[in-house]
Order: sequence, then structure tokens, then C-alpha cells
Amino acid sequence: MAGRFDGNTLSLENLGSFPNDYVRLAGVFYSSFLQLMSGVQEGMRKASSIYGPDFAGIGIDSMGVSFGTLDQNGHLLSNPLYTRTPQEKEIVSAIFDSVGREELYGITGLQLTKLNSLYHLMRLLRMDSPVIRNARTFMMMPDLINYFLTGRITSEYTISTTSHLMNAASMTWDAGLIERLGLDPDIFPAICPAGSVVGKLKTSLSEESGLARVPVISTASHDTAAALAFVPSQGGRSVYISSGTWGMMGVDQESPIICGEGMKENFANEGGAFGNIRYIHNSLNLWILKECRIHWEGEGLEMTWDELSVAAEKAPPFQSFIDPGDPVFLLSRDMPDTIRAWCHRTGQKVPGSVGEIVRCIYESLALKFRYTYDSLCSILDWKPESLNIVGGGGKDPLLSQMTANAVGIPVVCGPYDATAMGNILMQMIAKGEISNRDEGLEILMRSCVLKNYEPINRDRWEDTFAEYKRMISQRKIEEEDRIVD
Repeated sequence: MAGRFDGNTLSLENLGSFPNDYVRLAGVFYSSFLQLMSGVQEGMRKASSIYGPDFAGIGIDSMGVSFGTLDQNGHLLSNPLYTRTPQEKEIVSAIFDSVGREELYGITGLQLTKLNSLYHLMRLLRMDSPVIRNARTFMMMPDLINYFLTGRITSEYTISTTSHLMNAASMTWDAGLIERLGLDPDIFPAICPAGSVVGKLKTSLSEESGLARVPVISTASHDTAAALAFVPSQGGRSVYISSGTWGMMGVDQESPIICGEGMKENFANEGGAFGNIRYIHNSLNLWILKECRIHWEGEGLEMTWDELSVAAEKAPPFQSFIDPGDPVFLLSRDMPDTIRAWCHRTGQKVPGSVGEIVRCIYESLALKFRYTYDSLCSILDWKPESLNIVGGGGKDPLLSQMTANAVGIPVVCGPYDATAMGNILMQMIAKGEISNRDEGLEILMRSCVLKNYEPINRDRWEDTFAEYKRMISQRKIEEEDRIVD
């Protein structure tokens, strides 16, 4: 994405995209780092061909959790692991043998999910992998890309908090925790704040891309932190959702919230762009629909996002639901069949048509947000007056209206390119072009159109939510039984 600021508004241009898929080799899932770097470099070449060599900055943000390691010579030891793969029971047991669940949550403030970097690091340790045995530097994905762009080693705050190795209160690596888990604290670089200049683009990459030696900026490097850095405020207390592949609902806090209910309901204290805490709940969101769409395309049925939404709107309401938090939806290569199997297993009507499946996904996402909203209100001991949805998921009127109906408060959608806008506004702060979040928020409000939704059909949604809540509660009991077993 390229951003242009004219002194009043910020405009974006999509320069293209590239895949970020996994490769399975000998039972291990890997990301293709060379493919990612190739995509970044192609974007740089395209940017220079359109706009010329001079840019104010380059900022990389990415999904959380993913990491790579460098050897003593600064060489990448392996393709990074694909971290959307839950780890085996033995790995989880090894972690909790070293540090208890409550203590780990108390230190890091992160939900105890099997996806975080810690679990993958422990797997490498148990394998006696050279990826960790010979590691001299640990780097989260955007920091790793910045390293190959500049040759400089950094560790940006927002992305590092997703590792499960940082102390939520001190906002630094927790050396004691790291040592107890059998890792070397010295491989973790010093933390830098979001909005720090890393260095200039390497000469070789400058020559290959046609760009000048542009400053590379450690923006809010976690894509969610970038998306939530400048949430439009409508006045009063509000809650936000970053809606895309994942759905993150939460609020900004000055300090971590560490409590038993937060741990039980899988709330996380993640780093915010301005040194704050994003108290959020993560769950799969439009990833589920994206995987359905890929499967249908493989069968020769190609439909746009708008066509899928129309099909859902025509389907009968409230027929069946899934829990987007169930790990079974993470790595399914036949997502429609996985949804049907989930509904069959839980004694519900099995969706058949494309419209029925998409409707099931949309209603389930809206009801999951309501479930999370109730938990959040209980922990905060106050109720928000509005809900702000940022990210691409807010583009869909049907899903946005369903969310308003389910949660029961007004919903404001936009900006839809929140991650890119947050990334670039953080770069502007780093370069001194704007001074703070308030100035960035003013620019954002002038640069995008927001859409409002008021809740409707409340009685029907309340009755449906009661059914959904019973189903989720039963699934949580079954999951706890599996953990005990």
C-alpha cells in the first residue's frame, strides 16, 4: 500500500498483494520467508515505477506470533514456522511443568493459546533443533523483514508482546521466565517503541527496486496494533473490533488487566502503538469465510465477497451456528465440510447451500462478538455506548448490521484500510510530520467515510443468543475435559 498526504487528507493506493501460505514438510508447517520477501521487494519496485524513487518511509507490519532466528553471522537459520498450527499436548505440558498457567498469565497477560511464539519455541527446544540451538538473535516477522531491508536488528514493542515472553507490566522481555523455559535471554534484542526509525534501505535493495535509500520505520509492527492505533471516536465510552482474518474485540488501557475471569475467557494484554495496552479477545473471523471461498473456487464456483454476502442474506436465518474459537477451523482445507461436520456433531441443522454456510458463519461471528462483549463488560464493570469496527470486515453491511443486532449498541464502521492507515500515520509521527495520536486521528477522520448501524430485531437476537451461549458453554466444558484428559 502506498500512502500520500496532501497536507489535509491521507489517500491510499493498493499496489498489489502476494500469498502468505504455509508449506508442510516432514510433518512441520513452515512459512515461505523468501516468498514474503519477494512480495515486499516487488511492491517496492512497483512503488518506485509509479511514484519515483523518493518516499518518506517504508513501514512493515504483519500478523503476530511468527518469528525467525539468525545465527552468529546474521544468517537466517530456517524458514520461520507457520504459527497458525496448534502445538501438541506434550509441548503444552512441558511449558506448564516449568511455569504454571496462572503464573504465566500473570507475567505475560496473554491468553494461553497454543499459537503463540512460546509454544513453537518449546517445540524447537524439544526437537533439539539447530534453529534454536544455534540461534544468536530472535526476531519477530516484521523485525526480521526490517533486518533484511536495512541490516539493523530491532525488536518493536507491539509485535514482541505477541511472543508470550514479555512482561506485561514492565513492557520488556522477562528474562526470568525465558531462562526457566530453557531459552537464552541474550538472543532477544532490546525493545524499541512503535514509531522508531530502524535505518535506511540497503544500497543493494535501493538499486534493485529503484527507490532511494528510504528510511525504514519500525511502525506499529503488529497489524492489529496498527489497525487500532487511530480508532475513530464518537464520544463516550466505546469498544472496538478489528475485523479481518481475525476478529479482535477490546478496549485500550493504560496498564494490564490481570484477573481470573480474563484468563478464563482468553483475554489478552497486547502492546498498543503508544505504549498502551490493548485488552482484547482474539478469535477467528473472516478466515473461515476466506477458506470456504478458496475451497469453492477449487470446485469451479467463483463468487465475489459481495455475491457471498447476498447469498447469505437470502438464506433462512438462525438455522445453525459454529464457535469460531474452535481450533478445528484453523487449518481445514475443506472448510465447508468442517462447518457441516461441526453442526452435525452439535445436533444442529446441517447447512447445505453456499448461502446457508455463509449465513451460518456471519451469524456465528456476530453472536461470538456478543459473547465476548458480555465478558468484557463484566471484567471492566462498565458498558460501552458504541462499538467501532475497523478493518475490511466492516465493509460488509450484512455482517455489520448483524453485529449491531447481536451486541445491542450502535456500530460505527471504518476505516476499512485501518492497518495501512495506522502504519503510515505512525511513520508520519516517526518522521516528525505530525506530533501525536490526536493529530493522526484528525487526519484519519478527514480522510475516510464512516458508516453507522443501529441495532434492530433485538428480541429475536436475544433469544438466539441465549441458545448460542448454552452451546458455547457446553463446548467449553468439553474442551476443559479434553485438557484434563
